[in-house]
Amino acid sequence: MMKNYAHLIICTLLSIVFCLMGSQLKAQDVAVYQLPLVLQDTSIQERVVDETNLKYSKNLLNQDFDFELNPLAQGKFSLNMLQDTKAMVSIKVYDIIGNLVYEENVKIRGSFKKEFDLSFLKTKFFIVEVGNKDFNKTKSIVVS
Repeated sequence: MMKNYAHLIICTLLSIVFCLMGSQLKAQDVAVYQLPLVLQDTSIQERVVDETNLKYSKNLLNQDFDFELNPLAQGKFSLNMLQDTKAMVSIKVYDIIGNLVYEENVKIRGSFKKEFDLSFLKTKFFIVEVGNKDFNKTKSIVVS
């Protein structure tokens, strides 16, 4: 235990000595004591992903699937879907920092409308994600 304290005291004294000596260095001596510069990463361009060649499922990029978000009152909004998906769809609502505040799985037949009352939450900005394993769409809404 005493050995650790002695080592700490010696390191502290050496630091003080080097600091005092450093104030007396001349400009030409500074280059000798500088640490080498970190090599710059020149491979950044090599890591850029070419998004033009990415392949997605045709269902995932389904332009026919869409939904609307309409503000109703403070902290309240409605979600409207007009397409008949004939599949289970997950509805998830997140607050502004990404906390999941609502989740439901529904089977949509015909038009679908759901009203949300989240006025008990402080945030007024929500992110709504609707979809399943075949398609997915995310939108945001401010309900003030």
